[in-house]
Amino acid sequence: MLRECSGLHVLGILLFTLAGCHGSHRPFDRVFLDRNEAVELARQGMEAPQPDERRQAVARLAESRWVGDPEIVRTLGLIATRDHSSTVRTVAVVALGRAETPEACAASVALLPEEDTPRDRLPAESVRTEALKNLDRCVKLDLLSPSEVDTVRLGAMRMLSSDLSRNVRLASARLLGYFPQREVLTALVNALEQRDFGICHEAERSLNRLTGQSFDHDPVAWRAYLLQTSQPFAVTASSHEQADDDTGWFDWLKPKSKQ
Repeated sequence: MLRECSGLHVLGILLFTLAGCHGSHRPFDRVFLDRNEAVELARQGMEAPQPDERRQAVARLAESRWVGDPEIVRTLGLIATRDHSSTVRTVAVVALGRAETPEACAASVALLPEEDTPRDRLPAESVRTEALKNLDRCVKLDLLSPSEVDTVRLGAMRMLSSDLSRNVRLASARLLGYFPQREVLTALVNALEQRDFGICHEAERSLNRLTGQSFDHDPVAWRAYLLQTSQPFAVTASSHEQADDDTGWFDWLKPKSKQ
């Protein structure tokens, strides 16, 4: 009887193992993922028929050690721009942010809308917001080329002033705190006139980070200070490190959890 039970136990393990090895969507364990499995997950993220299958594949990649692999980054960039589901695209952008490589940062730069992009052709709000959050880290880690830095600065200024999404404007105001240019100060001071205290507060924090000054969200006081100050960047941006406080941002890797 013992031998029979043992045989059934072994058979059960064998059937379980074989079941896990078949099918087009093998549930890879991100902890023990090898590169071939990561590439297969990337393929699933591109080609799986259901959006949720693609999202799950990309989310597993985002939490794996292969997320910065150049081939994986290229695939994530394609998913972030081409997938029919805005949720899948957004999770791909989050994964690019986890990579923290120059190639991944370039892919996030490419997601910023051009100045003449019609509103109905803009990337989804979540894609724009997550791309800006990625670029916040890219700037701090010095992973952008000089031309990319210019593109990001101009894009963030434009989105801060005119984007219809509050989250996009918040992320833009925070990101601009790393660009010590006069035009950035002007854009941040102008943002203090938006009728949204959250955006005003992020703009004030960025102004403080760039100049070391604080005028309690008062655009008139800021303009007076800048008018009489020839060198407003007396305190360098690196000396006033802004806290990484993502409180309130949605976690796109766990979209079904309660936020």
